[in-house]
Amino acid sequence: SDRIVAGLILLGIAACVLFIFVKIVAILINPSLGLNPSERTGVMLLLLVPVVTAGLIHYLMRHDTRLEMDFDRDDQKWILSTLAGFAVMSVIMVSLSSLKGDIQDEFIQRVKFISSHALFALWIGYGLIMGLAAVDTLFRGNRFIIWAGVATVTLLLPAMPLLQNAYNKNLLRTDGGAEQNRHDFGWQFGNYQLRGAEAITEELSPDEEPLPNPSFPPGMGPRAVFFGGTDPGRFVPTYMIYSADVRPDVYLITQNALADNTYMSVMRDLYGNSIWIPSVVDGSRSFQQYAEDVRTGRTPASADIKIEGGRVSVQGVGGVMLINGILARMIFEHNKARHSFYVEESYAIQWMYPYLSPHGLIMRINPEPLPALSGEEIRNDMDFWDWYTRRLCGDKGFLRDTCARKSFSKLRTAIAGVYVIRGNNEKAERAFQEAVELYPMSPEANFRLADLYLRWNRGQEAINVMETFCRLDPGNDRAAGFVQDMKNRAALNEKRMAMEAAMSAKTGTIGTVMELADTYRKLGMIGQGHNLLRSLLSQKGFPPEACLQVAQWAMQDRNLELMETALTRYTEAVPADARGWIDLGAIRFVLQRNDQAFDALQKAISAGKESAVSMLRNDPRFDPVRSHPAFKQLIGQP
Repeated sequence: SDRIVAGLILLGIAACVLFIFVKIVAILINPSLGLNPSERTGVMLLLLVPVVTAGLIHYLMRHDTRLEMDFDRDDQKWILSTLAGFAVMSVIMVSLSSLKGDIQDEFIQRVKFISSHALFALWIGYGLIMGLAAVDTLFRGNRFIIWAGVATVTLLLPAMPLLQNAYNKNLLRTDGGAEQNRHDFGWQFGNYQLRGAEAITEELSPDEEPLPNPSFPPGMGPRAVFFGGTDPGRFVPTYMIYSADVRPDVYLITQNALADNTYMSVMRDLYGNSIWIPSVVDGSRSFQQYAEDVRTGRTPASADIKIEGGRVSVQGVGGVMLINGILARMIFEHNKARHSFYVEESYAIQWMYPYLSPHGLIMRINPEPLPALSGEEIRNDMDFWDWYTRRLCGDKGFLRDTCARKSFSKLRTAIAGVYVIRGNNEKAERAFQEAVELYPMSPEANFRLADLYLRWNRGQEAINVMETFCRLDPGNDRAAGFVQDMKNRAALNEKRMAMEAAMSAKTGTIGTVMELADTYRKLGMIGQGHNLLRSLLSQKGFPPEACLQVAQWAMQDRNLELMETALTRYTEAVPADARGWIDLGAIRFVLQRNDQAFDALQKAISAGKESAVSMLRNDPRFDPVRSHPAFKQLIGQP
């Protein structure tokens, strides 16, 4: 048993050494980490660990040295349990977690591995005890040496994490500092949302820059309903309302859990006597409404909803949030006459956007849709966030607090989305830039700013934003792919402009025009591409094979009218092709032009004889008209 335990321990040590070796090699060959020379030297020295370990094992094997372990059965069981537990909570957990490697995924996933760190703590304790016991043995119980060893361990052990927290730049960049002294950002987050300018003014020191507008943002209205979205947006106000007794009159409801029957049962018990809360029947009705919207096309069908055998199931965040949005609207419509509404956004709920206006850290849901944001509302919002961004980023504690940076960046990103929907690109750009300044590694703020630049035809600026983000978070594969897509798009845009210039100079060929139409499609300029193809189809001498290409593109873009036009031109040019007439007939049936469709099928049979009849009998596109007398007559069935 002792040999088994000793072998397992040595195996564990070997596995750890191998892991360290592989990790160090990966760091050395990954230039994106940007290690400075001293850091690279330190990493190189760590490579000696496997060599030294191998030499020690070789020495023990070749010399008269014995590794004796006196463990009773309980000790053996405990050691095996800790090894098995660590294997489950490390290697197996990693393999099941689908780690992506980017900073934000690491921020989310790391909580899963806290339990494995508990085992590390145990092993560190055992190692210290065994080390001190070895010192005691070597120095034959010399009390001075023993106490010196204990003092050294006592001082160095807490010093290591303190030094890491103070000087590990990469750790500070990705995870922030661990200290919380003078970090009142959570209090600001909740207090300023609920009470607005009054709370801010109370906490400003005399030497601080005052609010641009002393009355903005105003506090929430009396007995307001607050839709909390993100984790901080739900949990911090919950504490402020119920524990800190800040605005206990506010009704806090999370927009993310309205489709959860258990959560709604709690809300009915908590608030049901004061405000209208959806019943179980209302929840079922919202589910049915979502399914009906998908069936009728009001909501695009997606992988989030499956309808099989008349049974509807919703999967994924997108579908659940649409149901949450329906329930949130029910609550809003039933209560808006007596209560003001506010939202701290997590996932966007589309129906809210026409009602939203900036309200300091959060947004107000106005009782009726706003035709536009007033100049005063925009000015107050931009001045406030310019002031608040400077105040936060001028605080060293904020710059070391990753959670605070992420939370406030998300707040500004949500408000920027309102400007995007309203078409106010300049204000949206500034708001997204402030969100990035608050937290430069925010994927949402960077992606949405880059997307805004793309809509604004400022492709190079979009590329610059995402390349900067990739340098900060080199493990984010999605960002790297986005940059490559934008570069490809920029190249396509240059190609498009060159071909448009050739068309204007009337030096382009049919091939050039077809290539330009395809470029339009790749750039998402579907309308321009279809207009160009229609003009081509109206020209004499347009090649029949090009007509088929146009028909194929039109089918991919679901433009049935253009597809019919292209197939009509093709069959006029090649009337002997039965397949062309059959395709034209199928499209005309979809367009409910049945007489013209039967005429096309008759011409198909005239051109292809029995082979055309055979194709019609086996083509599933004609199943809806297969029982029609005219169709039966065409294929010779009674």
